[in-house]
Amino acid sequence: MAFYTCMKFLPQVLDIVLKSEDSFKDDSFAEKLLDWLRTSSKTKEYYCNLVAETSAVVRFLSDSLKYGPNSKRTVFALKVLSILIEFAPTHKFDIACAFNVCGSSLKKECSTEQVVGASSEIKAVDVSSNIFEMHINQAQEELWWNPSVRCAWLEAVTRAVRVKSLRILQNGANEVAWNCLKDSSMFVKSAAEDFFVSTILQQIKTHQEQDNISQDILQIQQEQLKTSQETLVTTQKDSPLKKQRLQLEYETFQKILTTIINSDTFSLQQSSIEVLRKVLKFDPELGIKAIRQYNVVSQLSTFLTGSATTDVELDIIDLQTEIIKLSTVLERENICEIIQEVPMLLFHKKKLLAAISIASLLWRTEMKSVEKKNNMEMVLLPILLQTGELSECVTFVDKDCSVILSEICRQNKAACFQLMSTSLNLVLENVKEMDLTEEETMHILKLLVKLLEGIHEQCEPNPLMNSLIGSTKLSKKCFDILAIVCKSKSTKVMPWPLQLLCSINVVVQDPNTDVSLLTKALEVACCLDSLYSTDDGNILASGIQKLIHDPNWERRDSGVGFIDHVLRIGTCDIVDWVKKHKVSLSLWERIKDTESYVRATAAVSMSRLLLLSKDLTEAFLTECNLSKEDVLMELCRIVATDDGGFARRAAIESLSLLTHDRDFLSIILKFNPESCESFNTVCQTKQPTIAIADFQGTDNQTDIFPTDIENAGNFDEHKTVPRVDHTLIDKSTNTNMWNFCMVAVNQALSDIDWEVKIKAIDFWADIMKIILKDFLPNENKSCNYTTNHSRLSCLVFALTCLHKMGLQKLMESVSDHDRLVGVACCKVLIKLRNGLTSNGLTIENLKQLIHNQKINKSIIMCNCCEKLRCELGFTDISDFKSNLDFVMELLSTNFDKIVDEKSLIINDYSTNPLLLLEDIVATATPRDGTEQLIDCY
Repeated sequence: MAFYTCMKFLPQVLDIVLKSEDSFKDDSFAEKLLDWLRTSSKTKEYYCNLVAETSAVVRFLSDSLKYGPNSKRTVFALKVLSILIEFAPTHKFDIACAFNVCGSSLKKECSTEQVVGASSEIKAVDVSSNIFEMHINQAQEELWWNPSVRCAWLEAVTRAVRVKSLRILQNGANEVAWNCLKDSSMFVKSAAEDFFVSTILQQIKTHQEQDNISQDILQIQQEQLKTSQETLVTTQKDSPLKKQRLQLEYETFQKILTTIINSDTFSLQQSSIEVLRKVLKFDPELGIKAIRQYNVVSQLSTFLTGSATTDVELDIIDLQTEIIKLSTVLERENICEIIQEVPMLLFHKKKLLAAISIASLLWRTEMKSVEKKNNMEMVLLPILLQTGELSECVTFVDKDCSVILSEICRQNKAACFQLMSTSLNLVLENVKEMDLTEEETMHILKLLVKLLEGIHEQCEPNPLMNSLIGSTKLSKKCFDILAIVCKSKSTKVMPWPLQLLCSINVVVQDPNTDVSLLTKALEVACCLDSLYSTDDGNILASGIQKLIHDPNWERRDSGVGFIDHVLRIGTCDIVDWVKKHKVSLSLWERIKDTESYVRATAAVSMSRLLLLSKDLTEAFLTECNLSKEDVLMELCRIVATDDGGFARRAAIESLSLLTHDRDFLSIILKFNPESCESFNTVCQTKQPTIAIADFQGTDNQTDIFPTDIENAGNFDEHKTVPRVDHTLIDKSTNTNMWNFCMVAVNQALSDIDWEVKIKAIDFWADIMKIILKDFLPNENKSCNYTTNHSRLSCLVFALTCLHKMGLQKLMESVSDHDRLVGVACCKVLIKLRNGLTSNGLTIENLKQLIHNQKINKSIIMCNCCEKLRCELGFTDISDFKSNLDFVMELLSTNFDKIVDEKSLIINDYSTNPLLLLEDIVATATPRDGTEQLIDCY
């Protein structure tokens, strides 16, 4: 019933729009109000209320015509009209009749009113048509200079196309919209395109419906008058009326197609092409039908090889691509036959970009293997020519084509670069969409490797390559293609990894390399699995070691990111490669990097390394002279004291990952309050800065470490990371001291970064699953006690441990000011509470359990829970009775209600539109001489 409550409030809101020169104080109010009207109009009952003659909406549409021109009011009125028209066909409502009634009423009303000149007061209205026509006429005559008005006008007439009784096409809207295709505003042009899309689709549907009716009538009459069948058919076929109707129904489509082919205005051609693309997008079935009927592919191909300008060529090819995608297999074969000769014709006309673009389309579409290969080589022609591989190809590309291409590349360096870039873009597109054969794959990769050698000057110079040498853009495109292909194919069978590695190494070694190019090159290196088992891996290791210690933090981060990627792959060869080249040592040093992004990447990578292999873990700990506790303490130090949010997030994520390793988990869970003091000392101690230096190593050097390098200079990045100076642990407020790890995690629950808090809650969820694995739903249970009291004893012990770990701190996060944090915390606690109640722990039996004096002296637990107690190292539960308040709070708090409240965004206008209307009125009503500003977002 909220709709009817809002309807009572709506007149006051629309009155503000009507009489205020500024409309709404907040522009987004208008859009949100329109959204509510649109949503309400979907329900027939509500829609009928909105369009009723006495409704506030209709009254507003009438009254707004009495006032002087105002852009905001007119735009709002036109958009309201659009909504009413849009849903009229859905609810089978005669909107034209309603508009006529409104117009008549307005005419009678205006005939009795006085003319007032002021723009803010009522003026006379000459009513000669319905209210919709009056609005669009007023917008044209008085406010057409405003692009927002033109957009709203086009939106309204676009909706009106579907309602024949509004006669929008007969009232000159076509001509106005056509002029808007040449508008300087891209938004107006787009709205005009949408108008013609709607017009074309409506005309096709009308033609289709009339054809179906004609067929039905013809069939009936054929059955009744079999003797006059021939005469009837002839009459239907030759009827001038039918010919006129056919011409009218497809008039707009033909005009758009003719404009593409004959217009000398590029912007108009471009908009016309966009109209056809939108037709295919909005209704592919009807669009393809029109395309087929008008032989669009054939006409566009003829235009493409004839008078088409360079500006429009690629737009036409994009349109043909859309047509092929939406066509059936048989239609695709026919299209391929039509355009098969187009690439060669374009090539001889020196329209090379269009030629290879059409060839790419045929390569992707053609079913015949010979034609497919020919078109592939046409696409690769610029690369073949630049790399000197053209002579090896058996192709339909004749000598004239190669001569034409060579001449253009020699004469115009910019054209040479553009051709190469386009060729690589097309290869990349096809590699993504096609399943290449082994032969195609090897051919493409061989060319790309040679092209990279030329760009990086690793081979004899080709005169045609001069304009491409050192191109970051082309290198990046090559590595993009290589990354996709190498991920999908095994590189062990490929004979060229060493040549490719050399190109990668050039990128890695160059300190001025663009970081995005470096990232792409390293992405390819990750896929070269054969490198890690050969001596070629030494070259890669040398480059990565230098990269990890580069003065530029982005390059260091790329190096650490590479290690992270190979650790994800985690093959035996990679494990051996990491151990052999002591990569883990460099990774540990980057955890103390001066840049937080590098520390973050290194922290996550470290957890992957430690989980990958026990041998690798032991080798790492030995190399760095560390214990597992040292590693955890360093990660916890980052969580507790690091000034970078990325680093803190990554460190706590690493802690969560390490709970999957039994050895690390035992340290995380072990009751060790003494470690808290050690951790506090570590957090207050300034950590040494790892030196970052320039490398002057020799070419045959395979392993380089910071200890072998002298600092090359003073860099700004050498500054140590700020640390906290105050004592981390406040004994007066934090009595639950389980171990250093839980201290850091609990502190993260109060972090200023909400993502750190979310990850801390996730960590708590993992810990609960381990401690309460026998009591939570959907967990494997090992607790072998069946009696209620004995099982509760095991549960009491688990809860005591969680309380000692700092569960109360987690419960406090329910009221966190970050809504998402509060919701996440509640969900974890709901699962905990459900686990307790499902095991018989309620408020009532908890009180009985408190009065049982034996619980203070000893608890009898099952063997499995007793084993857990030994693993945790915690036996003192004598203070359980005094710490039961948190359990009572856990059982009595309605976390589900809190989740519902926090999940509902305050002032959500979509669920409570009355709030929107109230806020609109509030902003328009000054109080104490001040404006009331309300944030509607």
